[in-house]
Parts: sequence; C-alpha cells; structure tokens
Amino acid sequence: MEDSGEIIGCAGLISNDFISRMDLWPWICALYIDNSYRGRSLGKELLLRAKADAEKAGSIPLY
Repeated sequence: MEDSGEIIGCAGLISNDFISRMDLWPWICALYIDNSYRGRSLGKELLLRAKADAEKAGSIPLY
C-alpha cells in the first residue's frame, strides 16, 4: 500500500506457517501499517485485498 509513492502498509500471503498443520493454508502474514496512517481502516483494506487475491487463486479460507 502506497501514499504518494511511499510505502505505508503491507500484507503477505504465504503457503503455510505451521509445519505440524500443513493442511491450514494460505496464511496472511506481515500485516503492517505505518504509525502515522493507523486508525484509518487501512489494515482492513489490506485484509480484504488479501482475501480477494486468495479467492482468485481458489484458496479460501484464509488463516
């Protein structure tokens, strides 16, 4: 996520986070919003984008 070319937030999708539970995937990881941009529901936007990306790939639910 950018604002005027500056990265202000990010989130990732990874295949797995628990070696013991390889059946639980994909995982949302590394969700971050810069301190000065928090409180604006940007984290929610990133989660919704990750969900949409996972749906396009046929991978729902998310963990």
